[in-house]
Order: sequence, then structure tokens, then C-alpha cells
Amino acid sequence: DVSVGVVVPLSSQVGGDVSLDLDSFMKEVTEGDKLGSRTQGDVYPYKLADGREVAVKIAKLPSSILMGPWALQMSSWTVENEGEALKLMKGVEGVPQFIGWVTSRNGNKRGLVMEKVPLHTDYREASKVAPGSAGKFRKIIETAHERGVVHRDTENPGNTVVTASGEVYVLDWGISVRKDTIEAENFETAKKEEEYYEDEIASHLVALEIAQEENDLINALAQAQAGVCG
Repeated sequence: DVSVGVVVPLSSQVGGDVSLDLDSFMKEVTEGDKLGSRTQGDVYPYKLADGREVAVKIAKLPSSILMGPWALQMSSWTVENEGEALKLMKGVEGVPQFIGWVTSRNGNKRGLVMEKVPLHTDYREASKVAPGSAGKFRKIIETAHERGVVHRDTENPGNTVVTASGEVYVLDWGISVRKDTIEAENFETAKKEEEYYEDEIASHLVALEIAQEENDLINALAQAQAGVCG
């Protein structure tokens, strides 16, 4: 059952973070288990030994030997970078919560354990959103900036999503930048660039909310009229 996944025992607990062994992990999963595949990582569902259902993103191996070790280094870097960003976003609703790492035999971080987001679709394909979704989305972005993180890729398909119940999430923080890792001027520039897409996405979510309210009103009037006629 892909929605549940297989049970993976915790290899260790480091500072409260889950730590899984890469080799053991990969022996348990199959291609069919994947929840999805992103540019730098494949995502699998898992149930941890303590009963929690989580998502695990594993850095992609190079597609060919010609790509060289730099390709694996890059994909591993983005997965680790995402984990560090999620740590700073602890407790923020609409952002997958950081749970731990998947490490190789030499101790390198090759995967990320995080909260499993319910079934979702890109915000541009969503048919409904929960009330206040635009405000929630803006809060995610503003909180990230306050905590020193800029996502940098919210507009990319599959990064800003809506669940089946209409809740908004911002996923895939792999190419985000953090205030403590770049020049202050570059961080401010990244914030301003992201604010453009923030307005664009929020406007789309508002339009969805309005359309939904109008549709609900039409349905309510139709039901009331049917009741009178009956």
C-alpha cells in the first residue's frame, strides 16, 4: 500500500532527529512505492517504527557515468539544503515539518525525512481551496523571510500545492537560500524577487476562493428554489 509504505526501524536518534540508514532503506523500497520524483530527489512514503507516516526524499543518483560525481553531490546538497530550511520553518502550518536524515555508510546526508503531505495538486489545477488560503500562503512566505529563508521557486509546478481538503502547502525547499549563508544584499534581492510571485500566486488563490463562494451561493439558491417549488 503506497499510502502507508513499509515499516523502517530507526537506526538511531540524534538530538531528537530520526536517522535512517541509506543502504537498509533502499533495500526496502521499490520504484512502485514512489510518491513522486523531483529534479534532485525521489520521494517515498514510510511508516517509522514509532508509527508515524512520513515522506522520505532520497537524492538522485547520476543518470549516467558521464555526469560524474558532481551530479550526486549537487542532488545531495539540495536535499540537505531543504532539510536545513525546513528546520528553520518548524511549526509553520503549510510547510512539511523536518523529522530527520537518511545517511550513507560514510556519514553523508543522502536523504531527508519529513512530514507526509496529504494527496495534493498544483495550485493552478486546484478546483477548490479552504477559506483564507491566500492569507495562509502569504503567511508562509512572510514567516520564511522573517526566519531568514527565501524559497526562490514557489511558482514552479508542484511547489505550491493544494490538498484534497483545500489546504495550501509550499513544498520543495531544495534551492532556497538562507540569510546566514549569503550576502545580505543578495538575500534582500531574493526576497524582492519572491514577493512578485507571492502576489501572483496569492491573487490566483483569491480568485479560486471567490469562484468557490459564488458557486456555493448559486447551489444554495438552487436548492432553496427547488424546495419552494416542491
